[in-house]
Amino acid sequence: MNDVYGRDTKDYYLSGRLLQELEKILDYPLTVIEAPSGAGKTTAVREYLKEYIPQSVNEYWYTAIGETPARVWEYIYDAFYPFDSETAEALKYLGTPARETLGDIARLLKSCRCEAPTVLVIDNYQLIQSDIQREIISALSYNGSSNLHIVIITQELDLPAPGSTYNSRILTIGKDTLFFTARGEGKGSGESLSSFISGPTR
Repeated sequence: MNDVYGRDTKDYYLSGRLLQELEKILDYPLTVIEAPSGAGKTTAVREYLKEYIPQSVNEYWYTAIGETPARVWEYIYDAFYPFDSETAEALKYLGTPARETLGDIARLLKSCRCEAPTVLVIDNYQLIQSDIQREIISALSYNGSSNLHIVIITQELDLPAPGSTYNSRILTIGKDTLFFTARGEGKGSGESLSSFISGPTR
């Protein structure tokens, strides 16, 4: 069915396998969704948060568009203000993450306070210029609030394999979960989520 503007208004389709993984977002301090362009990463997260997460869960988004690293991290740290202004200020004082400040970032996040269930999404992470992208993700995963859940959406990072820097506090959702076929999920020709969704993309 189309609306008066000719846009398809059918519901988005999320596979059972993908839903099973997305349901774990609120069980982990940090989730990484890493897959090539066109896999439907952002659409999947937006639709899941809109349709399956309780309205009582706060949701904050930052989407990188190629800004300088200093500006990027200023925006990301600003996202902490609504629930923990003290941690936000301390992170801004540290500035752009560097190898020598990763421990400080992890320490600050370990004491982060978040009174209400909150999902903080960082989209287009691959555009954030850094030679320690995976190490930064690991540091961010040490947030100590059971109410705060960080979601990082990224194209495949051209850096060391995830196992070298990721830890058990991180849920990883990769292309094997996002790519599936109409006959069976995760196997076959490997068509992407975007091949099976319809409706306006936000």
